[in-house]
Amino acid sequence: MNQTVNCPSCGAALPQRFPAAKMLVCSYCGETSFLNADRWELAGAGKAVLADYGSMFAVGRQGKLDKKPFTVAGRLRLSYHGGFWDEWLLLFDNDEPGWLQEDEGNLTLFRQAKHVASHHLPPYEGLRVGETIQVGGQAFFIMEKNEMKIVGGEGELPFRVVPGQAGAYAEGVGKGQPLSLEYLPGEASFNLGTPLRWKDFTWEQQAQYV
Repeated sequence: MNQTVNCPSCGAALPQRFPAAKMLVCSYCGETSFLNADRWELAGAGKAVLADYGSMFAVGRQGKLDKKPFTVAGRLRLSYHGGFWDEWLLLFDNDEPGWLQEDEGNLTLFRQAKHVASHHLPPYEGLRVGETIQVGGQAFFIMEKNEMKIVGGEGELPFRVVPGQAGAYAEGVGKGQPLSLEYLPGEASFNLGTPLRWKDFTWEQQAQYV
């Protein structure tokens, strides 16, 4: 169920579509707020501005994937040596939310494997490209590992986003399925992916995040 909160900066009424949101960027004034003890407070980091590179995804846009309606609730931008990618938080009706990774035109919908606790994940330092490890009872062939940084975020996100904060990731496959490990401060996750195509999405004619 949507709730309405007021931006601590400009007072604008904003719908909170994601109950687990811990960060919110006002679509009117652009200020970032964090949830602190059930109260939204300004982050004091200034306005969040992410350059637009012409993606068909946008915070507040509504569409369907496999006939399942969804709303784009937020975006997280991550960088690595030589490039960056965006992760869009998609909220589905009557289904688990997912992170849509958009990287150089490639689309993969990731959902967290909740049966694997973060403290059971292998440490990033011990991972080796080209080896196969077991994560949550699943074989994971590691194809890439790298350090990354948070560039910024917008919309509603389930954790605090601090630009410049460092992290790491590893990506690979298991039985033909894309898999990823993400390591952020205080947050580590094992994610199961589904490759998608642009034509898999249909969009509402008009949608605004207001």
